[in-house]
Amino acid sequence: IGLAAALEAGWSATASYPAPNVVEFEIAGTIEENRVWRVTGGVNGHKGLEARFEEGLAALEKYQRREEHLDVPPDHVETVRVWARGSERKSREESVELAAWMNNRRYEYDRGELFTFRVEALEAVPGWTWEPPEGEALLPPPIPESVTLIRGVRSSYNTVYAQLNMEMGPHRVVSMARRLGMESPIQEVNSNVLGTSNTTMLDMATAYSTFANRGVHIEPAYVTRIIRRSDGTVLWEWSREQERILDARLSDQLTWILEGTITQGTGHRADFGRPAAGKTGTTQNYADAVFVGYTPQRTTAVWVGFPEAQIPMIPPTTDRKVYGGTYPALIWKDVMEAAHTDLPMASFAAPPPSSTTTTTRPPINAVPTPELIGLTLENAVKMLKDAETDIRIVNAVRVEVQGSEPGTIIGQSPGVGTSIRPDGSMLVEVVVEPAAIETVSVPNLVGHLAEDATALLTSEGLGYETTEVDDPDDPNAPVGYVWWQDPVPGTEAAPGAIVSIRVSQ
Repeated sequence: IGLAAALEAGWSATASYPAPNVVEFEIAGTIEENRVWRVTGGVNGHKGLEARFEEGLAALEKYQRREEHLDVPPDHVETVRVWARGSERKSREESVELAAWMNNRRYEYDRGELFTFRVEALEAVPGWTWEPPEGEALLPPPIPESVTLIRGVRSSYNTVYAQLNMEMGPHRVVSMARRLGMESPIQEVNSNVLGTSNTTMLDMATAYSTFANRGVHIEPAYVTRIIRRSDGTVLWEWSREQERILDARLSDQLTWILEGTITQGTGHRADFGRPAAGKTGTTQNYADAVFVGYTPQRTTAVWVGFPEAQIPMIPPTTDRKVYGGTYPALIWKDVMEAAHTDLPMASFAAPPPSSTTTTTRPPINAVPTPELIGLTLENAVKMLKDAETDIRIVNAVRVEVQGSEPGTIIGQSPGVGTSIRPDGSMLVEVVVEPAAIETVSVPNLVGHLAEDATALLTSEGLGYETTEVDDPDDPNAPVGYVWWQDPVPGTEAAPGAIVSIRVSQ
């Protein structure tokens, strides 16, 4: 959706942006052992900051702008307005004991998505300096590779689209989403392009079906006809209402880019032998995974996760780390194969010549795709080298899988049974030994706000299950606070383990 907004606004699909793996900044804090607050965000990071930390940053910024210094009185309370998560309109006022907040932070939150205006405000705060401990030095980060918007989509480089959104403005993403038929609340903030607002699979399927229809939007309908059972009389029939909201050539260019996600990107498992386009999606800590895609005839959106709680889908909870290109793409493939059983083969419209200088040519003297599954990467490379073709492996993705021999190829694209050019490129997945599982100490959550408790559990890689029920020993307990948890604080748990909490209502 962000790409559609950018193309419509005049951005070139070949525009290049640096694609860093990690965004990081440091805020000097307490003079005790944890002297720095560090906030990092990874390529696939979708997580917002822990609620109290975010409120504290807003309070600190407000105080510094007003007072032009940071000598906060010990008992000073700063009031800030906090927007409800997932809402464009609902807000509330929160009081922050600013001096205590500045001196008593103890947590390090990883993979946080940082809104640009907050980062800029913090960087402009005067008077703080920090030096590394004696004998240590700060090393500059490596210069990130620059990639085009095309590759950014196909390889899911989210930092590329974060930069794009800061340039073009988050309002364009909100506007495009509304025109595509998405009804879920989407905040007008720079991180919205990364999927930080909750949406439904119906919203996603509706939006992507507009791309499939070459820019024509059709409202979804659950019921298409009502018939009287007794005599077959049609009492009501759905009437198609459609509206062009995207230029057909722009939509064709977008589809061509999304086709590459399946043919040579993160969605290669969704390939089912027909022209198709789509996009993978993975949320914080692997708790949600999505694949949305379409052919000229059908659109399908798939979500995989645990409905009852935000449970990370990582070993040992699942046999592998689950992201959009794994189970969701495989499910999408099965669904679409069944949905196209009696449909003729159809192709997308050709993209405009300006889309790319490397548009796909029809296969010349195509040959059967080599079967590499079951081989080691070394043996596969040797086999291709010994063959009478120039087929090569251009990408080997390391995948942590339990129960498989490390070094073995377990997936390939193009798949077995397809054809490939004699000088074609292949992507393979190679099993690696799962990392040793380090246990996590369950934190003490009793007495915390529920949103703080769940954010803390998520940052520790733990899942949670929340029950809203009054404390029988304290019926007048404030609403929204945790009064019971299981396991108890200090229990060593595996990553992804579920912590049950009870919250006063």
